[in-house]
Amino acid sequence: MPEFDAKNRKKDIREVYDQVPEGIRLMSEAVPYILAELGLAPSDESEGIESHRVAIDVKNISNTLTERGYGNLEQTEEYDPKSTEIAKHVINLLVRYPFLWCDRIASKEGASDKEQAEIFDQESCNHQFDDLPGLYGITDIQGQLLRRSVQSFHDYDRLTAGDIENLIREVKQTVKEENESQ
Repeated sequence: MPEFDAKNRKKDIREVYDQVPEGIRLMSEAVPYILAELGLAPSDESEGIESHRVAIDVKNISNTLTERGYGNLEQTEEYDPKSTEIAKHVINLLVRYPFLWCDRIASKEGASDKEQAEIFDQESCNHQFDDLPGLYGITDIQGQLLRRSVQSFHDYDRLTAGDIENLIREVKQTVKEENESQ
């Protein structure tokens, strides 16, 4: 087993996201802070409309986070057919940093667990987590495993919206308890 030192230590992605001011819930508003923290230049005006520029910046952020070793998830379960461990890790980040939803409904204050679970399911199927794994501190393979478990045709392997809703509820409770103890 390799020894971890300062050079090859995985960096905690939360160090980057903690630089985004509290209250920012939209990715388009968070992008400038994340770019600044990573020392990246925003895409320029020649890239077209603002939403297109934000999408380019988000992809650049995801790639940079991966390249720089910002990965939080070291899977411990050898066999996790529903990718529950990966889902819980991603949901933890989504709850702590609502802008990572990249969705206005899911990131709004007071969004229900059910709404967020449905959007998580949709974003998984739309390749959000395997196209931009760096945003979530996972590898592309972990993103693919997560999408596969959401899209599985077999119920015993499928991570259902109900499963996701339960994970969201559990993570929200954990975060609430952490905040109360501080």
